[in-house]
Amino acid sequence: SSSKSNLSELSLHESQSPMKHKAHQFLVRTFSSPTKCSHCTSLMVGLMRQGMVCEICGFTCHTACCPHVPAICPVPPDQTKRPLGIDPTRGIGTAYEGYVKVPKQGGVKKGWVRQFVVVCDFKLFLYDISADRNALPSVHVAQVLDMRDPQFSVSSVKDSDVIHANKKDIPCIFKVTTSLMVPPGPRNSTLMLADTEAERNKWVTAR
Repeated sequence: SSSKSNLSELSLHESQSPMKHKAHQFLVRTFSSPTKCSHCTSLMVGLMRQGMVCEICGFTCHTACCPHVPAICPVPPDQTKRPLGIDPTRGIGTAYEGYVKVPKQGGVKKGWVRQFVVVCDFKLFLYDISADRNALPSVHVAQVLDMRDPQFSVSSVKDSDVIHANKKDIPCIFKVTTSLMVPPGPRNSTLMLADTEAERNKWVTAR
């Protein structure tokens, strides 16, 4: 009977001990909308099998970042991700993200269309959004603008830059300029309309 009591004490002790953390169970996944790595904060780009997801805690990461993810599952809140911002030592990470509007095909006079933009790894990634209500951004990148381009600049606009724009929108519009070919060749300007002037100022300084 003593062996029985020892066993019951042992099982009681086990049930009272703190729950042991599990190991991650990562599987390769295909994401249908822009998804960031929870380890390095950079986008997981591509159309298929862009990264890994832990089946237990849902932690998402690049395949290359997977070996560096904290082994504890779920990852403790203070280790889930570093703050948004480009890592100055490696030049990777997401500095800012949000929604803007860009001119429709045919220019500003045709109106504006909403896009999702991510400032990541010294690039601007622009994603189209379906007109459906509550639609997520497409996983297809519509345009990439390189911030390391010598001609790259972000500036506010003058009335003469956007003659067909609504006057009240002008304080919320900014212009991203890059070179079309090897500098100093022709330049490409992309107009973007933020929801507010304060939001526009954030985009202009998000570098």
